Amino acid sequence: MEAKKLQKMIEEKRKELDKLVLSNLEDLSKNEVVKISNELDALIALYISLKDIK
Repeated sequence: MEAKKLQKMIEEKRKELDKLVLSNLEDLSKNEVVKISNELDALIALYISLKDIK
């Protein structure tokens, strides 16, 4: 996977997490926040490892 595509995926996941957190706080599912946060962490780790290879 190329760096530009990963950057775009990271930005999209950040926006998704921001939108979820800013939505109705009473309905906020901790599991959903943790899931999206973990997905974002994995994308960032992949991006960093890709950058280390180059």
